[in-house]
Amino acid sequence: WVHDEELGRGYLLLADAGRSGRIWRWEVGGGPITIGRSLHMERSGCRSGLWVGNLGDEHGEIATPKAGETCPRNLFGVSSTYNNAGKTQAGLTSSSCTETATQPKISQHLPPLLGSASLAVELTRNAERSSCGKNLIVAEWGERRIVRVEGESGARTPLVTLVPNHRSINVKNGKLRWRRVHRPSHLMYTPFGDLLFSDNFENISQENNTRTVEHIGVLYRRKEAVHIPPIPAEKSRQAHEWLGTSEGSDEERKGQIDVLFETSGWIEGVALADSDFSACYVLVTN
Repeated sequence: WVHDEELGRGYLLLADAGRSGRIWRWEVGGGPITIGRSLHMERSGCRSGLWVGNLGDEHGEIATPKAGETCPRNLFGVSSTYNNAGKTQAGLTSSSCTETATQPKISQHLPPLLGSASLAVELTRNAERSSCGKNLIVAEWGERRIVRVEGESGARTPLVTLVPNHRSINVKNGKLRWRRVHRPSHLMYTPFGDLLFSDNFENISQENNTRTVEHIGVLYRRKEAVHIPPIPAEKSRQAHEWLGTSEGSDEERKGQIDVLFETSGWIEGVALADSDFSACYVLVTN
């Protein structure tokens, strides 16, 4: 929910994780006719294609940008079904949730979820109190990062790119291992200016010709996220390649991001305790 002081009313933003993502806006008011739904942001989760299919960090290495991939195209007014080969058969149905007896049943091979999975309004702080600001925080699955969309310039300032790996002590040199965030979600600010977020991913291991897939959910804290300075709008495109919150930044390795909770399963919900904000409630599914 975003309250616009200039309009004198608020509106609801909804994130779409499908394809390259969209952020929809639902607004009531502005006259005798309800405004309703409008498109707030296009390609809200995937723009560069540098991180599409890039899973280099699953092998213990930090993934680096890889050119040559493209973000999936968002569709307007067209329904599609997918067969095992991943080929599109368009126009079979008017709704992806509808199937009639005259239409062939096609096994589904869905397009990737590379959109925006979670939103938050930025928290601003001064010496006396905290309040909601004008900037929007977006979890970008296609870019594998969390950004702050600056309300004044439209620049996309990276807040989170690298996170500590699960059970992440490197035995060889005793140093913390890092990876690029996979599926960030459940964005939430604390009253102290920290940003909480979850990340779900699969840990794949191979032993004695047996392949094991383990579901991992981790709750992270990005300390003092409210103090990350904005980047200039002209650097937004270049920032897709960054491994930090600024060009050449290595600050994530200096204790700015820590693990609050880790579990075997998916994290499906997070909420702060409403008394003193010293605890979190976490919903986990196996």
